[in-house]
Amino acid sequence: MQLSSCITMYLLLCLHTNAQTSKGDWLVGGILQLNTASNNTTIEFSPNAGYFLLDNFALGAKLVTSYDELGDLKVTSLGVGPFARYYFGKTNIKPFVAADCDFQNQKIKTSVGSSTENAFNFFLGGGAAFFINENVAVETILGYRHTKVNDAEGNGGLNLKVGFQVYINRHQVQSVKSSIIKEK
Repeated sequence: MQLSSCITMYLLLCLHTNAQTSKGDWLVGGILQLNTASNNTTIEFSPNAGYFLLDNFALGAKLVTSYDELGDLKVTSLGVGPFARYYFGKTNIKPFVAADCDFQNQKIKTSVGSSTENAFNFFLGGGAAFFINENVAVETILGYRHTKVNDAEGNGGLNLKVGFQVYINRHQVQSVKSSIIKEK
């Protein structure tokens, strides 16, 4: 893609307003989790993309990449899964309920060797999108997360997430498509 196409797409996305949670709109963003403590590190990045099937109701997919280190134990994970969200209200602060799940492949290294396991996670909770402009929101999400690894008994607990989303309305998507087609 030419530089002029990229600049045109960016300007079209920035100039249009009213992109939030209407049928036909898109959301793209992610969550970053970072935890460092004495002898314990967790880094997780979960980018996502979704589509509003109905006003205020989005379905999408997310990718999960994470690295955990606790002493000699190191776990690297890669996973994918669906998510659903339902938003309430018409203000710059939009509460929502959220559900997601993912299937992960985990590589585990210890001082005595390494192994690979499969894990299943699900999350149920709620949060709020704090719109800093028409298209971008910072969000907080609080809920219950449950993890099950292979045949071991699952466990869960309270989970707090912070992330951001870019909301793109259907008119912005059409403008970008049109501008790309015109340049070809």
